[in-house]
Amino acid sequence: MQADTGYCPAFHEIGERHGPIDFGMIPIGAYDPCEIMQAMHMNPEEAVEAFVESGCRRAAAMHWGTFQLTDEPMGEPPLRLSAALEARNIAAEKFIAGNIGQSWEIQRN
Repeated sequence: MQADTGYCPAFHEIGERHGPIDFGMIPIGAYDPCEIMQAMHMNPEEAVEAFVESGCRRAAAMHWGTFQLTDEPMGEPPLRLSAALEARNIAAEKFIAGNIGQSWEIQRN
């Protein structure tokens, strides 16, 4: 998953056809006002749904914190992601937002 991605039923289909997925990059930002942005961008709660429905084992959040594109505060997406993961009892290390400029080495399990 990459680029502009609005939440839709396709994530369930992706999981059914191709899951489980080892690693995904799922957008969590540029969602407010939702009336305008929801066709193109997911909010963090929708991103968690996409993570679950697509059968991702691990994911990194993308599409947030680079520049002010929409109305939500710049630091809000990872905070909402954390709360959404906690609400679904998903370990935070399964879907990480990281820090601005942070890098990771992705290894297969």
